[in-house]
Amino acid sequence: MRFLNAVLLTVLAIGLATPALATFQLTKGNAYGFIIDSDVRKRAIQRMTLHITAANTDTGLDLQDDTGTFWTAVGVDATYGDIGDKMLEAIQKIDDRAIALNGIFGLTEYGTFCHDTNHYCDTAATDETTEVYDDVTCSGIAATDEICGVTLKTNNANNRPLVGWALSAAGVMRLTFTSPPGATGVARVCYHSDDQMCYRVVSLTAYRPSILFKTGYAPTDYVVTLEWELDDEKYIVRADYGS
Repeated sequence: MRFLNAVLLTVLAIGLATPALATFQLTKGNAYGFIIDSDVRKRAIQRMTLHITAANTDTGLDLQDDTGTFWTAVGVDATYGDIGDKMLEAIQKIDDRAIALNGIFGLTEYGTFCHDTNHYCDTAATDETTEVYDDVTCSGIAATDEICGVTLKTNNANNRPLVGWALSAAGVMRLTFTSPPGATGVARVCYHSDDQMCYRVVSLTAYRPSILFKTGYAPTDYVVTLEWELDDEKYIVRADYGS
């Protein structure tokens, strides 16, 4: 019977879903607090700052889940695992003592509150001598980006005006002229691209958020600060790990 139970437990353990191990690293973390003494009342503020490196595919920053993707990855990291474990302990204490999550700083919320960022790309020189269009490389533009406008920064050899343009593929602009432009022309492209620091909060457990970055735009080196309100300054958690 004991053997059977052991076998069943082993099968159950194998069948349990475990979080996919992401490449998150928590290279530095600190927790601190301060008092805001106003005419109305004294407020105790708690903050935690996390210095994170990750892959651009690490879109789920699930700070609310002790055994989720983020805390699992940072806890087993060969270099910074000790920092991950200690900061998990700190956020657990804060979660128990907080009365409100005031905000998340260091990131830009996407959706209604996120504004696109202007980017500029100067293409390689035009070199078309027989066609009215020229396909030129403009590195950095994705197929999903919005092209705002194209102007000639440097006129082409034949002084032909630019009359049209389109993104024919990721990083490739098709410029159309009144007649073959010749060489030396350089076009400046202005486009909107999603900010890599954009995020949204998908859920909140107690006073810890689960943050989701936009697919394909997860930041790879960033600092996020969480702020809570405590009932009393005696509950402030202090921690400082990493250099």
